Amino acid sequence: MVERGDLPPRPSPNVATYGEPVTDVCTVPDEAQLRAAESRLRDLIRRTPVIELTEPDLADLGVGGRVVLKLELLQHAGVFKARGALNSLLSLPVPRAGVVAASGGNHGAAIAWAAKIPTLGAVEVRPVIEFEMPGA
Repeated sequence: MVERGDLPPRPSPNVATYGEPVTDVCTVPDEAQLRAAESRLRDLIRRTPVIELTEPDLADLGVGGRVVLKLELLQHAGVFKARGALNSLLSLPVPRAGVVAASGGNHGAAIAWAAKIPTLGAVEVRPVIEFEMPGA
């Protein structure tokens, strides 16, 4: 396990350049960075609703306590990663060759969605997975 003290210092947190290894994955953005991200994303990301389950809902589920849901399935591409993917593409220098997301999951779907924004321009590549059925 890598301890925080074992990581080399970064000259500027949350900024990476093409080819630079990411060494600090635990940096918490400060208020200025959060405001900058909100400004970049304001007109591109949906504000998804937050709902709280009521007592009858909780009783039906056998759950006690307070349950609050953020409905990120209503976000673009139906995934919660849309904010982070788009913010990364808009705030970091994108290499001339473009970007690649090696993910067939939420992050890959978010990058594929963000890549459709005309100013970013990208090519979407999806993995093809074939399953062989036993006994087939």
